[in-house]
Amino acid sequence: MIVVSRRKPDMDAARCVLLENVSDGHRKWRLIQEAGPPAAAAGVWIQRAGISPRKAQELVRRLALYGRIPVPLRSARLIASAFSAEGLGQRV
Repeated sequence: MIVVSRRKPDMDAARCVLLENVSDGHRKWRLIQEAGPPAAAAGVWIQRAGISPRKAQELVRRLALYGRIPVPLRSARLIASAFSAEGLGQRV
């Protein structure tokens, strides 16, 4: 699994939100911790599980054909935004 983010995630804020506001937040926070700390790679921030740092970085680079974000994630954002109230004007 690879998690990709444009900016370095604020892990303290994410932890607080999950533990205080999300049902089953403790379990979800453990899953995030299992992905390891965010690391800069190929112009983005990634977390990974089940794949080496080198292979994760290589995969992100190979899939980022038009900029820093991998094409499958760009496509998913466009599809999701079509179903959101904000439409294409907002970043997901």
